[in-house]
Amino acid sequence: MKVTDFEFLKKRMQILNGSICKKIGRSCNLIWFHFLVDDELFFINVQSALRFTKHGNILCANLDIYEPKAELLNNPSFSYKTFNWDVQGENYFDEWVKTEGQQLINAAIKQIYVSEFGDLRISFDNDIQLELFNNSLTECWRCFEDDSDNHTVVQGNEIEE
Repeated sequence: MKVTDFEFLKKRMQILNGSICKKIGRSCNLIWFHFLVDDELFFINVQSALRFTKHGNILCANLDIYEPKAELLNNPSFSYKTFNWDVQGENYFDEWVKTEGQQLINAAIKQIYVSEFGDLRISFDNDIQLELFNNSLTECWRCFEDDSDNHTVVQGNEIEE
């Protein structure tokens, strides 16, 4: 990533400081976030590695989409052969978002950090952190404002505006 790209991304993401997380969800293996910034919605779509942490513990991560929720695992008739991770609500990630992940709804962002590789760390006021990782040469994550065609896309060694 070019230094100018890094500086651009760093400035671009500062728009989120003080914003409020309004919604978390997924479509297939794309995870999305809605943030409220001064009465405007701002979105982040993630197609790369991510994790939620708190006090040095991993709470949930993107690969948990492919793990069955506890209720399924505890069912004696459960079989991985018939498990469909893409069914909404059937995997660990969906279960976490619906339960513990609700701590993030209406949580305020207190700090944004962007690494030299385009990794993003968002610290919320409830001590939960969201970390996104630039781990591919193709699109990893993008951010954009509601009703805007202006997307900032982090991919490999470049940022596309």
